[in-house]
Amino acid sequence: MRVAVTSIEKEKRLEEFRMFVGIDWGSESHEICAVDQHGSKLLTHSVAHDGEAIAGLVDRVLALVDDKPEELAVAMEAPHGTMVEAFLERGAAVFSINPKQVDRFRDRYSVAGAKDDRLDAYVIANSLRTDRNLYRRLSLDDAAIIELRTLVRAREDFQQDILRLGNRLREQLHRYYPQILELGDVYSDAWLWEVFEMASTPEQARYLQRAKVDAILGRYRIRRVDATEVVRILRKKPVPAAPGVVEAARQHAQLLIPSLRLALQQRRDCDRRMQSLLEHLSSGGPLGEHVGATGAS
Repeated sequence: MRVAVTSIEKEKRLEEFRMFVGIDWGSESHEICAVDQHGSKLLTHSVAHDGEAIAGLVDRVLALVDDKPEELAVAMEAPHGTMVEAFLERGAAVFSINPKQVDRFRDRYSVAGAKDDRLDAYVIANSLRTDRNLYRRLSLDDAAIIELRTLVRAREDFQQDILRLGNRLREQLHRYYPQILELGDVYSDAWLWEVFEMASTPEQARYLQRAKVDAILGRYRIRRVDATEVVRILRKKPVPAAPGVVEAARQHAQLLIPSLRLALQQRRDCDRRMQSLLEHLSSGGPLGEHVGATGAS
């Protein structure tokens, strides 16, 4: 007698994995543990964060399931990254879980509760086998989505660089040249950096030419302040400073500005590429066209 297999039963069978892999992600290397359907260890391994090493690991793991990725389930705490994409691209099922949940699972195997990378890899693998409902299934997004997500994280990094460098610049200027802080935002006003480079001390401001300031303001289309006002503010009576303070702070400030310029430009580049990606996604255009345009930017 032939029994009909329903779509639900088919789906259930497809989800019956032969092997479960747990990955404890590290900055330099990653701990790997694979278990079978009964929780017995099949593989423990440490892999360097290197393209060839990761590709070799994926090949090795797939060989354990006879190169049948549909029978492989992989889990880690991070919902994105090289390891996630490497397994997804080869057709394996990949899951992620909240690190706090991993802490609770660890208590099943160790009363000490101390973090152990090898133990965590095993905990992740075995709990994926027993408590898969607590894991979130991941999917390989459109290439544009992956790029957009990466650009968002990069922009956040560049913004943090701007804040960090800007704080240091503001601190140095406040030591001996606080009047320049009245003119604008030292974190992102590129015109102000140029004015500072022409007159980096109150003494130099005494000889600052209005025509040169006006040229800078015109180039950056600054209308809220004119050259006369800039010169007047910079020529205010300087704050008292101990011998050597002015020169030391001036040099420090001058060293910070090129790094600020670079971080600001990198953030703008991210904004431009993100805008291009968003336009591509909203238009539904072919991905190849977008990639070509991005590569040329």
